[in-house]
This record gives sequence, structure tokens and C-alpha cells, in this order.
Amino acid sequence: MYREVVREFSVGDRIRFTFPDSTMRVSKRDFAVIESIAPDGVIAARLDTNRRVQFDISVHRHLDHGYVVTSPSPQKLTARRVLIDADTGVHPGLFNSCLGYASLSRFCHEATIFTDNMTKLNPQLNGDDLKSSALQIQPASLVQGIGMEM
Repeated sequence: MYREVVREFSVGDRIRFTFPDSTMRVSKRDFAVIESIAPDGVIAARLDTNRRVQFDISVHRHLDHGYVVTSPSPQKLTARRVLIDADTGVHPGLFNSCLGYASLSRFCHEATIFTDNMTKLNPQLNGDDLKSSALQIQPASLVQGIGMEM
């Protein structure tokens, strides 16, 4: 769900593009560092691929700070250091073995987990949250489930 939020950016800030732009050749998950901000609102930034882009912030408004992302967001990305906030107070299905793997497989040198309850976290990370697909449902249980007889 898109929601417009006012952000302040400065030279040196790490940013993340949140919508693809074919004119700039940036994808939804590209990261960059702001190199300059002109008085007319034109931002010059250097992508992590070392390519330089320029855009008018009043036209290209789909960006955010790039220091923190949710676990599913950085797919196919690697970071030197990863900090993981594992709040066990949220629904147990929100932090499970799948999400733990996604979070912990993004670093190449160091990962640190911050949690409010290590005793609760361990079973959550070891538990599976496998969902059934339509192909796995037995025809008899489906028919009985909707109140019909075979």
C-alpha cells in the first residue's frame, strides 16, 4: 500500500528506491548515496553499482532512507553487517524459520540479533510455518469441508 510521507534527505544519506523507474534505469530495491542536492530539487546519487543518477525529487518521489529494510525486501542483496530486530511479542508466525533464514542469509561478515526474549525466540526460529497449497488438499476433505457428499 502506497502512502506518501514527508522525508528529509541530506548529502551523504543512503537511500532506497521504492518504485522502478525505466528512465533512470533503477529498480524497486536499488540503493544509492546522495552526492548532491541542487536548490531546484535535483538530486545526484551514486547507486551501489557505482552508476550515477540524477532526478528531480518533485517528479521521482518514490524513495526512502536506505539504512533499515524489512527482511523480505533485500532479496538477492548482501550486506557486510546485518542487524536483526526479533521481537517475540509479535504474532509467532511473523518471525519463524523462513523469516529467520531470509534475515540471516543476507550478511557476509557479521549478523547480530536483538531480541526481547531469547528463550521464546529459539522455538520460533526452529518452528516451521508451512502453508498448504491447493494441490495438497485432498478432494474428500474439500468436499466435506463445504458440506457436500461424494
